[in-house]
Amino acid sequence: MQSVQAEVFIEADEDLVYKVVRDLESYPEFMPLVHEVRILSKNPEETRIEYEWVAQVPILGIKERSLQEVRYKHETKSAHFWQKEGRLSHLEGYRTIQSVPGGTMIRTQVYFKLGSPFQFSLGKGLIQSLFQQNTQATLDSIKKRCESLSSKETL
Repeated sequence: MQSVQAEVFIEADEDLVYKVVRDLESYPEFMPLVHEVRILSKNPEETRIEYEWVAQVPILGIKERSLQEVRYKHETKSAHFWQKEGRLSHLEGYRTIQSVPGGTMIRTQVYFKLGSPFQFSLGKGLIQSLFQQNTQATLDSIKKRCESLSSKETL
């Protein structure tokens, strides 16, 4: 199993960051590679959400569809997500949001295992690099969105 991790400091309140992270359906508005997110089910407390998303994989020139589930712990502002259906034989991750002096730190750890012979032919190093870039790009997009919203709130 391979893993990647990324973190980013955001000049915004942790409640705003948590709100943006949980608003899955808005991801296509501010994440360039995400084309669609559709909520399939969620419980009333919104601690469990099942969703489908379509994202571009630029190096392969394809759109990837994945069915995933996420469980949120509101008290710790954290999430555990995993793939239920998709090309990878295993995908799961954790995201934490923590208040720090001057803003919020968001961290993501993703664990994955390749699933198809095509993925194996790309090589472990390339796949590792793609996951690292995607994980960092996701956090960078969340940062940009949160800081944009935060600056509007202070005007």
